[in-house]
Amino acid sequence: MKKILLVMFLVLAGCSSVPQNKTDNQTTETKEKTESVEPKGGFNFSLDEFIDEYNNQIDNGVYDGKEKTPSHLQKDEEFFKLDGGSYVHILAKEADNDTEHKGYILSSIHNKNKELTGINFRISTAVNKDKVLNFSSTGTLAGYKLMKALNFKEDTLQTALKKANPEYSVSNEICKLTLKYQLKKNVIVIEIRPPK
Repeated sequence: MKKILLVMFLVLAGCSSVPQNKTDNQTTETKEKTESVEPKGGFNFSLDEFIDEYNNQIDNGVYDGKEKTPSHLQKDEEFFKLDGGSYVHILAKEADNDTEHKGYILSSIHNKNKELTGINFRISTAVNKDKVLNFSSTGTLAGYKLMKALNFKEDTLQTALKKANPEYSVSNEICKLTLKYQLKKNVIVIEIRPPK
């Protein structure tokens, strides 16, 4: 379909101005391809593509029946404006089934043009009497699915949790991931930003 539209566009463009030579024609085509593939907001994927891939990871997961399966992300939630002109879009907010008030929030960050500029993932924790962190089980499972959706290995989350002091960063070809401990708030924040 894109090829048909491109051919129609080139034919219509050719009617109004004929390129001087073959090199001009190739330059025009190259510019059009570059403009159409260039990521908006710094990522090489859209919010809808991210949601589809995350939901696909949830659907293809293997679960033991004891854990609460994370919900699918929704595309139709509203945007909330933040100070400074950026927007946040809550994609998922869930609590565990236990009484410790643990859970997670997955949200997307957008600039004033509502282009995707980041993804934030917050996992709540509880501290037991031995001062050991107990992570939200649903949030941890959602975190593993997030890693796979962003083309990281599953053990990336475990590595980040072990090496964060108080934060740890790792990058791949599509994004930069930074895990931060915020122990005073009993949360762990994972920030996903475009690769640099």
